[in-house]
Amino acid sequence: MTNKLKQAARTRVEDSVASLPQSEREGRITVVFLTATLALLLSILLTGCGAMQVRAGKKPDVNLLNQSLQVGHSTQQDVRKALGSPNGQGRSMLPWQSAPRTVWTYYYEEGIIDLGGGNSDDRQIFLFIFLDGDRFDGYLWFSSLKPSP
Repeated sequence: MTNKLKQAARTRVEDSVASLPQSEREGRITVVFLTATLALLLSILLTGCGAMQVRAGKKPDVNLLNQSLQVGHSTQQDVRKALGSPNGQGRSMLPWQSAPRTVWTYYYEEGIIDLGGGNSDDRQIFLFIFLDGDRFDGYLWFSSLKPSP
């Protein structure tokens, strides 16, 4: 649309609104404002619908658990060297443990989340490292990640 056509259309709208009584003019301006706001919100929401790739945490190499770490011999430093810093720490007292243990947690997640209602595929790995004092005391892990090729 050329500038002259835009200006002519704007002038016609302004003239038609200006000829209205004050209360109707305010009402039309409110309707136009609400319509424009609704259109803007809808366009923002619709652009948010679609697939989104998700990655969180750092994937722990569970192969290192049996290769690098030995129960009762490896220290916290050895665990940190093999797996990196944990995502979280806590305590546990499981039925097979004779005393409470320190627990380090590792977490990784990857997937595609489709907000538009399509196919979503999100997978995680949880790794729990048990420490008895300063010594590695075992691990427990769960994974829904697809095997690497």
